[in-house]
Amino acid sequence: MTEHLSIYPVPGDGRFTITLDQFMKKQVILLVYNQIGSIIYKSSQVGKTDHFLETIDLRPISPGVYTLMLQADDQWFVRKLIVK
Repeated sequence: MTEHLSIYPVPGDGRFTITLDQFMKKQVILLVYNQIGSIIYKSSQVGKTDHFLETIDLRPISPGVYTLMLQADDQWFVRKLIVK
């Protein structure tokens, strides 16, 4: 089963919606790092369905490129967040 990660809008103003389909009720850890590698956002939850949905609000945040890391059990996803 393939897992599908979506993040929108990119670029954004600091508010992003993250979805992960078919993650089979796994533990999901979400981390956002700034340009110097510090964690600026962290959340952890166990899904109740096979669809993960979280909206994060990083405002006020400086424009730039941030790194989102999402772990669903033993699988890691890494994506860039662009804040304008």
